[in-house]
Formats: sequence, structure tokens, C-alpha cells
Amino acid sequence: MSDATSTNIARVDKAAAGEGAPRVRSISQGPWTGVELGELFSKGHFIAARHSDIVRVSVSLACWEVISQDVSKTPLELRRRTRNGSVLVQPEEHPVADLLWRRPSVYYGWREWLRMAGAYLAAARIYYAAARRTRTGRVLEVQGVPSGQVETLMNVEAGRYFYRVWPQTDHDQIQWSWMSEPLSSDDIVPMRLRSLNGIDPIGNADVAREALDLLGKMNEYQSNTFKGGGVGVVAVTFPDGLADEQYARLKNDFQQAFEKARVNGTPILFEGSGGVVPEVKRLSMSAVDQDFVKSNVAAMHEVLRYYRMPPTKVGIYENVKYDNIDPINRAYVDDTLVPVFECIEDALDQLLVSSEADADLFFRFDRDFAYAQDPKTRNEIVTSQWKAGLLELDEARAKQGLNTYGGKAGQTRMISGNFVLVDRQNKVVMRAGGNAPGAEGDQAPQDEAGANAGKELPEIGHLVPDRLQ
Repeated sequence: MSDATSTNIARVDKAAAGEGAPRVRSISQGPWTGVELGELFSKGHFIAARHSDIVRVSVSLACWEVISQDVSKTPLELRRRTRNGSVLVQPEEHPVADLLWRRPSVYYGWREWLRMAGAYLAAARIYYAAARRTRTGRVLEVQGVPSGQVETLMNVEAGRYFYRVWPQTDHDQIQWSWMSEPLSSDDIVPMRLRSLNGIDPIGNADVAREALDLLGKMNEYQSNTFKGGGVGVVAVTFPDGLADEQYARLKNDFQQAFEKARVNGTPILFEGSGGVVPEVKRLSMSAVDQDFVKSNVAAMHEVLRYYRMPPTKVGIYENVKYDNIDPINRAYVDDTLVPVFECIEDALDQLLVSSEADADLFFRFDRDFAYAQDPKTRNEIVTSQWKAGLLELDEARAKQGLNTYGGKAGQTRMISGNFVLVDRQNKVVMRAGGNAPGAEGDQAPQDEAGANAGKELPEIGHLVPDRLQ
């Protein structure tokens, strides 16, 4: 840690670096806007806001929630590279696998940690993962830290980054007490989901500024238009004109009449006297006339576009048919969830398994599970893979969430008798129906005196790998 405390590091006072300080807005300052809420959240602020303000960015909040939940539902595994692919590392085989099996911290489990990481990556496009270790390097716990409470320090001569964490609450002090000194890039890793230079993240609050502004203005316009309890906006004209005294008296009467109509629903009646006959022209439009519903949906779709979120995930089902939901969900996994997966995987690889001894280890989200989170779809996929011989019995049961048999009983593979098995040189190993090489047709003799007499049949275990990865 000597490099971290050298004079070459730019030190920032704690009071000046309090990016994560709670922010409260008084009534006299007006409501929060959607852009302000997004910017404050992206910087790690704790926001005290009115319910109506939160509703204005409800679409964004729904996107954050959906992404964080889908990330946390997807199994995260530690795997070891093999010649034919990779295998799952069991808890007793490596301390990091044991940590993944248990909890990242005493304060929360892995699902909650992934929910927090997913939410911050969805909203702010940046989140930090920090690891506490023993003196021998063994990982004790993994913590997540919002970007607004992390200060980046640089030692130019050493060519290294360091990070100082600024706790803001008593809860932060309890959980992050071991981060009192600056941490090196070996112990804390930034997860940046969108960046043009690899340093500065680009949050959705920045790229969706116009869309969020539009949504807020539309809600404000709706409130101003219909807050009169359904009283229409009209223009009253007098073709013959009015004297000043008549205008003042009628203006006062109209104000009182409209107030009664708004509060009590008392109808407004116009009648002419003394040759003064008013003409009433309706100026207001209903919600249908203004096409407000379509405009509101269009604004919501504009917000969804920045989060790469299909409308069905947040309860918007316009122009959606049953036959296109599966392609939509698959595109959602490819374009929205997989980038989040890769961001978290890369950070945990760098933080937890970056040593030379662990060069063959890597973290991996189960993408097959993400593509088929529906139980019926997942069952159909696993069953088809089992029947095609792509999975062993225990592998198929594990993907279904069932207990495995273990040993040779679970290492069996189904091979259909309607197909021909060939090796890598395209030589027939086994014919349809189980006929061995050398037999001709279904009537070929199979006894000791037949065409196969004296030939040793290959064992099935030698035809396929012991374990298909």
C-alpha cells in the first residue's frame, strides 16, 4: 500500500468528495424532474422524493427492476477450462467456489448482490466490486460499492489506479470498515457497461435525457389540462362589446361560477339581458382528441429503447402477439442481459481468479437458463438434448434442477437406433438398429457363425467422450 499513499496520488478531501450524500428537496424548490432523479441515482445519491416524482420515471424504474431480477435469477458458476470445454468447479475444489456456494458477505447473499449490481449497471452503467482477503490472499467476502462513493486515485509513476471508498452512513461504516485505506486495482474493480474511453461511464440518464424530459412534460401537461375536474376550457365572446363596468362584473361572476363548478359540480348557466348575448366557444380537447394515450405510449417506448427493454417485460402489450414473444425474449437476453453478464463475469475474473494458479478458472452465467427461464421451454430443450445424446443423464437432471445419481448410473447417454454413428474420419462405427460394422442390411447374420464372427465389437464407452462439455 506504499504506492497508494505516495505524494503522486491526487488526494481529495472527504467533504469535497461527498458525491453520495443524501439529497432532499423542499416543497418550495419544486418537484424532481426525471432527468434529475436519473442523474442523482447514477452518482450513488440517496434520494428523498415525492411519490408523484417517482411515478414520472416509473418506466425507468421498471427497467432497472426487471434487469436486476433477471440477472439475479440466472445461475452464476465458477468453471474450469478443459480440452473439450469446461467443467463446473465444486466447492471443495477451490475456496472461491466455496465462497460462491455460500455468501459473498454476512450482510447479504449472492442473489441480492447480483440484484444490486444489475440495478446499478442498468441505471448508471457502473458499479464497483471489492474483495476483502486474508494475509495469505484467501478471499473472505465480496462487497458492492456505488460509483458515487468511490474516488479514483492515480499513481502516474507506478502506472496504477487506486480507489478510496467514502462511507456516508452508519450502514456503510459497518459494511465497509475494512476499506478505510485506499484499495489497489487488485482488490476493487469497476464494472463499466457503457464507456467510450474505458474510464468514464455513460449512464442512461445522459443518453435518455430528452426522452425523460418529454415524459415529464407530457405528464405535467396532462395534469394541467385535466386537473379542473373535467371542467372544459371555453371562450365567451360578446359580439356587441362590453362596457368596462360590465366586463369587470362579468369577470368576477365567471370566477365565482367556475370555482363552484370545480368544487361542487354546479353547472354554469349563461343568459343574456339588456341586449347583451354571449357566445360560447369550446376550446379544450378531451384525452381522445389530444391522442394522449398514443403519445404517452410513444414516450414510454422511447425510454425503453435506451434500456434495450422489450415492452412486454414492463407490462406494455400493444402490438404484441403470442407468436413473436419468444424471438423478443431471446433478443432481450442477447442485447440486454448478456452484456450485463459479461461485465460482471469480467470483473469477478479479475478480482477473484486472476492469479497464475487460477488461469484455467473463469466465472460464467448459465446463458441456457436465461434463454429458457420458462419451465416448459426449459424442459423441452433439455429433453430434446437428452434424446439426441448431447447430454448425459446426470447433466440433464442437473439442468432440470433435479438431484443427480452420481457415478456410472448418471454417466449414460441416449443414442437413437434410427441413425448411423460415425467417427471423425466418417467411418461407420454403428449402423441403425445396433448392427455392427461389416453387417449388410437388417438380415445380416449376428451370431458367431455370421459375418461378424471373430470381430471384436467396440465398446460404447470408446465411441463417445466420457463427458461431453
